[in-house]
Amino acid sequence: MEYRCAACRRVLTLVPHGEGRYAPPGDPPPPPVPAEERRPPWVRTSAEGTAGAGAARERPPRPPDAAPPPLSVLEAYALLGVDVTTGRDELERAFRNRSLTCHPDKVAHLDVEFQALAEHKFKRLLEAFRLLAELHPS
Repeated sequence: MEYRCAACRRVLTLVPHGEGRYAPPGDPPPPPVPAEERRPPWVRTSAEGTAGAGAARERPPRPPDAAPPPLSVLEAYALLGVDVTTGRDELERAFRNRSLTCHPDKVAHLDVEFQALAEHKFKRLLEAFRLLAELHPS
């Protein structure tokens, strides 16, 4: 992730380590921040009392086994970043290039949350490629 410093205008490169932690490449990850410090101050938990009329409520977590909706053809083209008129070779090239960023083997050194996110993204890319491969035979 690239971040531009507001004071000196330099571009800093940071590597994500999960749970909102980032560090420069090669540096160890910073210590984890407790959950109560990560929560916005306007969000209350049930232990702190009920939320007022103007306070935001915490969203219930999404069930882990909930399957994402199936891809449409246009979503598959957008996910792979190709045009409708692309050929099979360009489709394969786009899939390889996109999958390099989120392949599970490439992110095995990162936090478990990022590994799960990368696996989900890779499965969506694979689903998009398989859908479009049926439309573009060799």
